[in-house]
Amino acid sequence: MRLANIYTLFLFLAVLSFSSCEATKAYQEAQTAFSQGATVEMQERFADAADQLPSNFVYFDDLYKSNAPIDEGVTAAGYYESAMGGILKALKGEGQLKKAKALDNAYAIKALTHWRQGEYDAAREAAEKAVPLLQHNAGEENDIRDLAMMQAMPGLINMDESFGALNEIKELGEELANTRAISKKAALYDEIKVIYLAAVASDEDGASSVTRGLSLIERAIEGIDGESAIKLYLLNAQLAGMDNWGDILEVVFLSARRLNASPEEVNWVMEERSTYNTNVKSYLSKLEAALPNGKDNKLYAYWARLLAGNI
Repeated sequence: MRLANIYTLFLFLAVLSFSSCEATKAYQEAQTAFSQGATVEMQERFADAADQLPSNFVYFDDLYKSNAPIDEGVTAAGYYESAMGGILKALKGEGQLKKAKALDNAYAIKALTHWRQGEYDAAREAAEKAVPLLQHNAGEENDIRDLAMMQAMPGLINMDESFGALNEIKELGEELANTRAISKKAALYDEIKVIYLAAVASDEDGASSVTRGLSLIERAIEGIDGESAIKLYLLNAQLAGMDNWGDILEVVFLSARRLNASPEEVNWVMEERSTYNTNVKSYLSKLEAALPNGKDNKLYAYWARLLAGNI
């Protein structure tokens, strides 16, 4: 029994020792690995479009910069895996992270890493834990940034999922275009419309739609005082969602024409198009108000040009 008590005490002291020094170190290492992963991901994603984007375009990694060098042999996924391993290790010492006022940011890094790994449910769960902690500690610039990102997280995930819906609906649209049988065309159009309603139009709580995502991101933006990189990033995210909406709606529009849809159906499509155009103008106006020189700003010109064909 005495040996058992000594062993228990040893384990307790070992855990205490870890949480008193290793938790903060593991968090810092996870933060660095996440920043490196974000840098690599953005370089890969925008490699072909970098010359087309304005110099003041806010990339995701602009929000989470690190001076740590990038290993060319490590992928974004590899860095994110390291970040997740580090943050899980750090969170074993929650008490020490709380004393260091880093527990809120640690949960934010966990949510962000899950998000970039495509683990959306886990990202939402971690973001929900981070928000009240960040609201309690909000004051420093990193806390303001992380709070906005955590509040916007469900909306950002919706935007990601809308891109997946776009790819799915494009395939159905191409199949409809190459189909002669009217009954088959009608069935494909019904599938397309169902995807559109779920991925774009639904405004119900919990809906994985662009419309719902826009509202969720807007709430996060409303909590940001003044102008900042995080605000511009979230405004860009909304406009990227509008771009997905426009591309999805274009498939619906073309599919309705190829089906020779009923006048009632055509009217519905045109009403959706009008709603979309109204939203494009609204979100471009929000961007204009947030930028020096408004419409003359290069970032505004970029989005106006990209979305102009859909207005």
